[in-house]
Amino acid sequence: MYPHGRVAVRAAVRPRPDARPLLVGLSVALLVLSLLAALALRPIPARANGIGTVFVANERSNNVSVIEHATNSVLANIQVGSGPRSISFTRDGRFALVANRAAGSLSIIDRDAYQTSATVRVGGSAEAVSSPADATFAVVADGAGSRLNVVDSAGATIRAITTSGKPVAVATDRGARRTYVSIEGTDSLAVFDATSGQALGAISVGAAAGQITLSADGALAYVSLPAANAIAVVDAPAGRLLGLIPAGNGPAGTALSPDGSRLYVANAGSNNLSIVETASRRVVGTVPVGQGPQSVALAPDGSQFVYVANSGADTVSVVDANRQIVTKTVQVGQGPVAIAVAAVPGPGVPAQPAVTQQGQTSGTGTGAPAGSGGPGQGSPAGAVSGATGGTQAGGPSILPQELPNTGRHAPAATPAALVTLAALCLTTAAALRRRRA
Repeated sequence: MYPHGRVAVRAAVRPRPDARPLLVGLSVALLVLSLLAALALRPIPARANGIGTVFVANERSNNVSVIEHATNSVLANIQVGSGPRSISFTRDGRFALVANRAAGSLSIIDRDAYQTSATVRVGGSAEAVSSPADATFAVVADGAGSRLNVVDSAGATIRAITTSGKPVAVATDRGARRTYVSIEGTDSLAVFDATSGQALGAISVGAAAGQITLSADGALAYVSLPAANAIAVVDAPAGRLLGLIPAGNGPAGTALSPDGSRLYVANAGSNNLSIVETASRRVVGTVPVGQGPQSVALAPDGSQFVYVANSGADTVSVVDANRQIVTKTVQVGQGPVAIAVAAVPGPGVPAQPAVTQQGQTSGTGTGAPAGSGGPGQGSPAGAVSGATGGTQAGGPSILPQELPNTGRHAPAATPAALVTLAALCLTTAAALRRRRA
């Protein structure tokens, strides 16, 4: 009987399911979750693209500080030539051109790589640089040589234009046909066709001319008059003075809002920023900033923030123009005197005037004369129409839009993705268990 009873007991006991598939499934799920969590928690550096950044030329430390607009922190300090005085971005926003006065050179900074890609000699003293939004060349003011040097995209001088004296500031319209130059010790702007080198006359502004800011359509020029504590408003195409706007003491650099409704003036002598309503030509606000403000730039995303380079304080003041307060002070190099932005494309930056193949500016306001061109220039018809962002002058943008701020880190996986994958792993493990049972 013993053998038969033992067999009966064995038959009555149900075999225990094999737990190995479940353990394997759970192990796989945990492994996948661990790997994804590790990847998600480890920041993956985004490819540097330079958009959303503010470039500051520090004259005494011979470098350029790069500030990220999103955090208002310094990302890099880039060495350039001796005595950098002016910055202008190329028409695609990819390269920053830095005029080094003491070195008489032009440093070309790769916006994406945070380094100087080339340095070229452009004269005895490079006082200022202007890179037109719709041209493949830049205009450099050579103070020591009393001339303008027109350089191509590689930095080679292709034309020299003699001026009546030492040029100290320069601005060129979008069509690259009219270049306005402040000559030291004179009360007028000299006007040239940078494409042909032809002199187009002079515009009296009533006092010694300083920095020049052009409206997007080239119809108006705002000229700082440091000795007169005022800003001259000039009908640029007609070549006549429209009036003066009172400012603070020693107005220096200026910047125009994207829609042209406000002009921001750095007053070097009174250590403040004037906010001017251009329609009424009156000051509607004054904001104290650092010592010796020299230059102004608008936020690269077209928001209400304004950046002011304070030469005497070695700082940049971040001003909320709507609330008219300083929201942050950023320490940069020594003697910041010039500031420019690598703009972010988007709704904050309005559409710029369309430019035809011949270089005429359409829309309201007077544009550049027809026939603008230049070595290597010639945009296809309609290629620039409705462009936004791009350069300090408001030119077309080819900046990547998937990375809105340089230096930010993109997570490898989101929490929702982790939960979904975990559920998938557990479901698979349960299915394997049922199948084995």
